[in-house]
Amino acid sequence: MVAPALDSMALDLKVESETEQYLMMSIFLLAYALGPFVIAPLSELYGRVVVLQSANMFYPVFNIVCGFATSPAQMLAFRFLSGFGGSAPQAIGGGVLSDCWRREERGAATALYSLMPFLGPAIFWIVSIADAVVQVLAFCFLNETYAPAILAKKRRKLQKETGNNQLHTEYDTPERSVSQELRMNLIRPFRMLFRQPAIQALALYRGYQVPLPALTFCRQWPLAASHILTV
Repeated sequence: MVAPALDSMALDLKVESETEQYLMMSIFLLAYALGPFVIAPLSELYGRVVVLQSANMFYPVFNIVCGFATSPAQMLAFRFLSGFGGSAPQAIGGGVLSDCWRREERGAATALYSLMPFLGPAIFWIVSIADAVVQVLAFCFLNETYAPAILAKKRRKLQKETGNNQLHTEYDTPERSVSQELRMNLIRPFRMLFRQPAIQALALYRGYQVPLPALTFCRQWPLAASHILTV
């Protein structure tokens, strides 16, 4: 989405280096790749809804703030933070689908979910508006889907109603503190990445596949735009 505006951004921010121009576009993808390492574990600790809604507010705020950047450093920082928030749907989406559908039933839902990333480039500059609309709808209609979070909420309600603090669920781990749970959840993705060959292969493939369109657009868009103007 940023490729058509790179020249204008470089002119406004006085960016002369071609590498820095490309970085203003691709740094979003860097955060998009790193975000799930933090966001996905948090969703398994605090539930899907609170993490997803927080990240969905994080994304449009910094996406809009990019328009007020007055230096290349600010633009890079805001683009990175925007990408970090924008990575939440891809980090949590698969988990939400598996929460809602059985394995043999989630094909159609997964296909529809996979199509949505193509909508962003299509709507271009109104993506922040679209995200705000979706966020308002989410506040009204999005319910928690993660079983441990649902049961934890029910447990707290029953404890308050009955005064029995001994009530617990099968997912409770009283022997571990919150900090231990957080550390365990944050370490798990890295442990899986370094120990599972299948995950390593998919990570390498995605690492090649995702940046490729960005690099292509950076180099080919000026040529395509000049050709269109000539025609």
